[in-house]
Amino acid sequence: MHQLVRRSNHSARQVTRARLLLRAAADATDEQSVASLKTGFATVERTPKRLVEESLGCLNERPRRGAERKLTGQQEAHLVAGACRTPPEGPARSTRRLLADKVVELKCAAASCRETVGQVRKQTN
Repeated sequence: MHQLVRRSNHSARQVTRARLLLRAAADATDEQSVASLKTGFATVERTPKRLVEESLGCLNERPRRGAERKLTGQQEAHLVAGACRTPPEGPARSTRRLLADKVVELKCAAASCRETVGQVRKQTN
C-alpha cells in the first residue's frame, strides 16, 4: 500500500483511500483523517468497512450506473438533421436552445435539454 501512495500512476481516489487505510492502521482518529486528507467523513468511515468486505478491492472504483439516455437513436438522427439544415432567420447558426426547441416542436421528444443537444452535437461533430 505504501508503493501505491508513492507512485503517480494511480487515481487520486485510490491514493486517498490508501492513505486513509494507512492512517487508520496508525491509530489516527477519523477527525484527524478528515482534516489532513481533506476528504468527507463518510469516506473515512466507509473505506475501512469496504476493506473488510472486499480486501484491497476497496481501493478501486465501483461501477456507476449513470443516467439513462434522454433521446433514442431516431430522435438523435432528427436532431443531427436539424443541425445540418440552414438556421432560421436571425442567428448565423443553430444554437443549442434553438435545436432543443425544434426537437420538442417536431414532437421527437416530450422535452429536450440544451445539455443533451450539446452532447449529441459533440458526438456527431
